[in-house]
Amino acid sequence: MLELSIGRIKVLLSFTFFAVVAAVTLWNGSWGFKIITALICCILHELGHISAMCMFGIPPERVLFYAGGIKLSPRKGRLVSKKQDMIILLAGCSVNLFIALLWRIFSGGLNYFACANLFLGIFNLMPVKYFDGGRILSLALNESRICDFIRGFFLLFFMSVMIKMLLSGNVSISLLVTFGYMAFAEFFGGK
Repeated sequence: MLELSIGRIKVLLSFTFFAVVAAVTLWNGSWGFKIITALICCILHELGHISAMCMFGIPPERVLFYAGGIKLSPRKGRLVSKKQDMIILLAGCSVNLFIALLWRIFSGGLNYFACANLFLGIFNLMPVKYFDGGRILSLALNESRICDFIRGFFLLFFMSVMIKMLLSGNVSISLLVTFGYMAFAEFFGGK
């Protein structure tokens, strides 16, 4: 594990992260480019969260880059208000959506970088516990029973889309994986 310090923030780079990056660079063609582009979009997303955290005087204690993604660990004992927490959660998605919008305005189109930012921003706003949108929903509705109803309705809707795709023969592997990930996050993701 490689450890760096940027100000008071510890940045940890797991060897599994380097292994994934190395494997991606070995791929020829557009797959390697697309995965690296998606990783850059994820880093921009997390920088949005970090910027908002710093704006409220609570920079993360550490940022971990590992094979599964990027994880922020807030400092213990420094709480923020519900409104500030919601702003911090919205900041990552806002960065991605803002970049996609700027790209669209200034280039007149959407390339892979802009689309990846757009997807990441919208994906993280889904009302599933593990995602930013689910955590915002829980904060906004005080983790009431209506949260469970909204999450359940969303998952049922998404499942009906998956069934429709399967029955029509238009199966999207990425959408199937996304649904599996969302369902797993909802039932086993905690938070």
